[in-house]
Amino acid sequence: MLKTGTLELNVENTETAKDIVTQEVKKYDGFIQSENISLNNNEKKIAYLKVKVPIQKLDYLMDDISRIGVIENKGTEISGQNYVENTMSDLEITLYGTTEGYTGIDKPKSFGDESFDAISSGWSVITGIFLFMLPFWPLFLIIGIGYYFYKKKNKNIPNNQSN
Repeated sequence: MLKTGTLELNVENTETAKDIVTQEVKKYDGFIQSENISLNNNEKKIAYLKVKVPIQKLDYLMDDISRIGVIENKGTEISGQNYVENTMSDLEITLYGTTEGYTGIDKPKSFGDESFDAISSGWSVITGIFLFMLPFWPLFLIIGIGYYFYKKKNKNIPNNQSN
């Protein structure tokens, strides 16, 4: 008896999903026969994995791997009739996901876009400075009160200027 399975998933991050699949395959006493990673034109990273796993654990492995993404295609095929213990089954896994460090070519920015970016980065600097100084408000309050009383004291003292 031979059992083969196919599983296609949409995932957030292809590399992370591939690592999870590798762990799950090892958990079910299987191994990765081959893997291929390609970059599609529309910023999609696709990982193709061929896995060998014991025939009695194939369904459990497919169920666990199905939880890491959205299922596009899932199927199993059984051929033969004589069940033999320790037979390895094949599983083809395809992971469709986004690229982690994709560097696409950006379109040139207009003057307005660059101006807005400059203003927003300047505002970020101002808020950063304000947030840095915020914990020191009691010190500023004490200095302000001290300055107020210093000026009030100097105002009440008559001028000692010679005429």
